[in-house]
Amino acid sequence: RAGLPHATAAGEASFRHAGWPRESNRSASAPCLLDCGLLLCTSRPPDETGFEPFDWRGNAECVAHKGMEWVRFGGLAVLTTHMTFEYADGGVQRGAQQLQLARLAARLLDEGAEQLLLVGDLNSALPHQTLPGRRNGPRPSCATPPSVYEKAWLGSHASLDRLHEAFEAVDADLELRRMDTGEEPTCEDGTVDHVLCCARRSRPPGGVAYRAATSSTVVD
Repeated sequence: RAGLPHATAAGEASFRHAGWPRESNRSASAPCLLDCGLLLCTSRPPDETGFEPFDWRGNAECVAHKGMEWVRFGGLAVLTTHMTFEYADGGVQRGAQQLQLARLAARLLDEGAEQLLLVGDLNSALPHQTLPGRRNGPRPSCATPPSVYEKAWLGSHASLDRLHEAFEAVDADLELRRMDTGEEPTCEDGTVDHVLCCARRSRPPGGVAYRAATSSTVVD
């Protein structure tokens, strides 16, 4: 009705990725009915869709079965994700998910896509919204209003720079460019919701072709 009649995971189909990636690690007392929580609504049906779960690493978020959902329209792919917020391990799980995301992006760009739009909650703050070292500072107290950023408290492992480094490590031919230009924090952890574009430098038009005409932060 709103001009977006197509969805990648509508109705009962949204639970097709529910469950646990590793049945052997499943806890008898934990729920297993949570899906990936991702939904892409589009104005026309995509040529191809897919979902890849993040590798299970034993954190409390695994019951949500987080992953990466993507669609392709000709030479344009769109990928949405909600990445881990785990911070106590100094970025081990963040780094693993970022590498997995970069590998999927490279594959999509090798299998028909020319440009890839990456959107979602990447749980990666802007560099100046993280501390210079990898160690975390004190987490904001419960007295802090939700979604109000006061100061950096996450270590540099939560910086968006780590995502760029992951793409570079997977394939130096990948160019990853942030399209959202605002620096207004989207939550108490900094600016963690992003829109980025990825393309291969060695293929026409020679890297990222999309530029944002406007950019703004929506009040939570």
